[in-house]
Amino acid sequence: MVTRSGQMLNIDVKDLLVGDIVQIETGEILPVDGIVIKSNNLTADESSVTGESDPILKIPPKTFEEENLNCFLISGSKIIDGTGTIIVFAVGKNTQWGKLKMILDVPSDDTPL
Repeated sequence: MVTRSGQMLNIDVKDLLVGDIVQIETGEILPVDGIVIKSNNLTADESSVTGESDPILKIPPKTFEEENLNCFLISGSKIIDGTGTIIVFAVGKNTQWGKLKMILDVPSDDTPL
């Protein structure tokens, strides 16, 4: 479920845009990067992207001056507990997962062996 232009819409993940407000829940794998604005025990497994094996509790920032790195959700992460709302700030090849895939998909030069 996405809130876009003040209306709740049910859209395909391929149609998500930067600035959309997305409802997320347990079991979802994020297709976008986002910032948590509401959280109800929202916990993410980011091991597929960061290698960090411990689940991370995601909380919204209280103020913009406060350094809270637990408010960011990375594409490719799995929500393992809770629900929440995020604002999308990167989609497609601009996400952290997309950038990683582009680096790994670069064809390598042939070696002399």
